[in-house]
Amino acid sequence: MFKEDDFIKDLQKLTSIDCGTQNVAGVNKIADTLEVIFKDYLNFHVKRVTVSKEAGDVIIATNKKDAETFDVLLLAHMDTVYPNIAAENPLKIDNGKAYGLGSLDMKSGLLQGIYALKGLDKKDLDSLSVCFLCNPDEEIGSVYSEDTIVKYAKKSKCALILESSETSTSLVNSRYGIARMQASFKGKAAHGSTPELGVSAIYELANFTSKVSKFHNKKEDIIVNVGTVEGGATINVVPEKATLGFEVRFTNVDTYKKVLKQIEDLAATPSLQGANIAIEVLSFKPPLNNSPEHTWLEKIALDSCESVGLKGFSFVSSAGGSDGNITSYYAKIPTLDGLGPVGKGFHNKDEEHIELASVPTRIKLLQHILLQLSK
Repeated sequence: MFKEDDFIKDLQKLTSIDCGTQNVAGVNKIADTLEVIFKDYLNFHVKRVTVSKEAGDVIIATNKKDAETFDVLLLAHMDTVYPNIAAENPLKIDNGKAYGLGSLDMKSGLLQGIYALKGLDKKDLDSLSVCFLCNPDEEIGSVYSEDTIVKYAKKSKCALILESSETSTSLVNSRYGIARMQASFKGKAAHGSTPELGVSAIYELANFTSKVSKFHNKKEDIIVNVGTVEGGATINVVPEKATLGFEVRFTNVDTYKKVLKQIEDLAATPSLQGANIAIEVLSFKPPLNNSPEHTWLEKIALDSCESVGLKGFSFVSSAGGSDGNITSYYAKIPTLDGLGPVGKGFHNKDEEHIELASVPTRIKLLQHILLQLSK
């Protein structure tokens, strides 16, 4: 039986650990905690995979030792977007909502999957071959863990992604792809009193930003966002170098390739004579789009919603990416996303929260889907 107090206690423990993606030690502290939970609480077999010194370990927990194929791959990530601010932002319960760093994205999803598995009858769990993969670097595009995710997804019949949902009546069956990019600008330094003798990398960056932002086109499902800017050394020097971090989100890979070509052409023709622009794709996550032959998983989900008393459910598309993009595109397995608790405030340290009342309902839904997969 689900006990909210126990869930809150576990959520408090996980959200109190600083685990921004670049905080490898912090992410591995989450991995340490989960390893104990999987072994002692679920009696699962755990393997840890080191994918890079730049990221925490991948946790792979299975209910059948040495299994080579799986009926279902459960996916959740351990990292957050936040720097080391957990001590100043403890978990807070207010009016049926749990506020905290990573409470929504996605410590509650991790716990929900664990609670759902624990609540299944042993005979039902034994009838399934389950792989629960916990990812250390999803917030930077799973650049280090992607190969491991694909490896286990290809061994699985389907994937269930435990990212949270923003509404109580929806699940996610498609997501935008995301390409994160960096533009590096090179100019020529000069004294600030004679700017005409130099080439300003920041001016070139500003021109480029104005032009690249015009590629944003909602009609073609292209989203462009400039997220970081850096450049210059001191006020009285014409800046020689500058960098721009931006991303392109898309629903169709061919459309993305067209926009990428336009960006590369833009970089090849700087606005200022003597300037140079270099484009680097930092990470690429393809879109999540289930093929027509994979709709059987969506039918199971809708039937499960009806069976647990959830009415009016529908599937939605999300502009946010997840590891479901990887399982759908590269492993080509049916993928269902947004199965985690309901909440709002993604990537906002003051507003991120889950609705506690949604947790037991989503646990029941996940359990029913797993039961149908066992059949």
